[in-house]
Amino acid sequence: MLESRESKRARDMSMIGAYSSDMMNMVRTARPMGSLKPPDTGMSW
Repeated sequence: MLESRESKRARDMSMIGAYSSDMMNMVRTARPMGSLKPPDTGMSW
């Protein structure tokens, strides 16, 4: 029980880390077009 909860939390943390790094890459690559569109168009939350 405790092990599954810990592994689930670790999986969530790794997913959040990968998602945030993807967001950083998206923001970094989309920065030249920041003057054309608002910076928050790609964010759903």
